[in-house]
Amino acid sequence: MKRCILALILGAYSVGVNAAAVRYTYQGMNFSFIAAGVPSGVTHLSGYLQFDNVLDPNLDQYQFTPGELEAMNYRFEFTDGVAVADNDDGGWVSFFPTGGGISTDSAGMITGWKFIVYDNDTLAIGLLNFSSSNQTGSAGDITAYCTSLIQNGCNSASASTGSGNSGAWMMSTVPAPAALYLFGSALGLLGWIRRVMH
Repeated sequence: MKRCILALILGAYSVGVNAAAVRYTYQGMNFSFIAAGVPSGVTHLSGYLQFDNVLDPNLDQYQFTPGELEAMNYRFEFTDGVAVADNDDGGWVSFFPTGGGISTDSAGMITGWKFIVYDNDTLAIGLLNFSSSNQTGSAGDITAYCTSLIQNGCNSASASTGSGNSGAWMMSTVPAPAALYLFGSALGLLGWIRRVMH
């Protein structure tokens, strides 16, 4: 019986490891230029891109299409200290600005990037988008806000790090929720059986 329970726990742990997603966490530098109209509390850009697996090695400014991102079950969340943009509020990430894309090293770590994070499709007062890049001539982070609506658009204000001041990425694994539930259930079952047997 004990061997069966141990096998169950090890199996659940193995599922948890194999089902882990890969998260690339970004930490930007502090904004040094903040225009009037940008909300108080805006400090810097931070957040993550998450995929089912490690990105392919040696990518060179690869521009992921929306279909490719969906196939990779990508998740994202970015904030400037005030506003938040993620999958859940209708936001999306575009790798198609001029010169945009993702570059990686031989281990699949992000080494080069340029992309825009949009809040949602609705034009309203508040966050417009975040952008981040370390490409020559456009390196740095920017957060842009719609301060007032005008015909066919809005007046905007932004905060930026200034040219050449891009942040850094870290890579980690994140267990899938289902795998965590399975592992926790196996541990709970072991505890219950131990009480019954004693």
